[in-house]
Amino acid sequence: MLLLTRPRAASEALARRLPQMGQRVVIAPVMDIVPREPGPPVVGGTLVFSSANGVAAAAGQGLSRALPVVTVGEATARAARAAGWQARCAGPTADALVAALVADPPAGPLLHLHGAHARGEVAARLRQAGIDARDRVIYDQPERPLTAEARAALAGAEPVILPIFSPRSAALLSRDVKALAPLHVIALSPAVAEEVHVPDISSLQTCDNPTRDGMDAALKAALRRLCRVERPEGRH
Repeated sequence: MLLLTRPRAASEALARRLPQMGQRVVIAPVMDIVPREPGPPVVGGTLVFSSANGVAAAAGQGLSRALPVVTVGEATARAARAAGWQARCAGPTADALVAALVADPPAGPLLHLHGAHARGEVAARLRQAGIDARDRVIYDQPERPLTAEARAALAGAEPVILPIFSPRSAALLSRDVKALAPLHVIALSPAVAEEVHVPDISSLQTCDNPTRDGMDAALKAALRRLCRVERPEGRH
């Protein structure tokens, strides 16, 4: 069984990308994405996005598509391009993005658009390096309790694969998850894995690459492994 706890749209997109190997999929978001009211107009400079959620919120606020965009992660860059921006990925992590921008800063000020719960201190670190950088919170991430369906799955006998994409999601799940089922956690990055404190899990794996493609690859491998183990003898 695959337990997906990202916001619904992201979880549904992830489920569509994975091969069907007979797994059951339960979608139970542990947080929502709620855009804030638009802030002051942005005139000039470069926008910085560290997630596709930021891209979607900014697009909903009508920010100019003429502004150049740099992102954390190629998936975020693809989302920005799909929304109408000229975007380039500056690295797979916030650390890589900061290093790239310090080494080759764009002309004009930088504005990091992100959620209320964000890590990396991108704008602050860029300012410390002498770069004109600001940030703005453009969406909230209110938490949600696990659904009854998710709790039932975690209390069953069927193995559960649980991908976790952010330190905050890891903290929320560590607080709420009480697993009797064999639980296999896949963390997007070491920073996410550090926040996983679920007792009695069967395995904790960190993606080789902290990217959407890296998580997809880890999930496909886990599905192949666990579905093969669970498939009754004689079925192919």
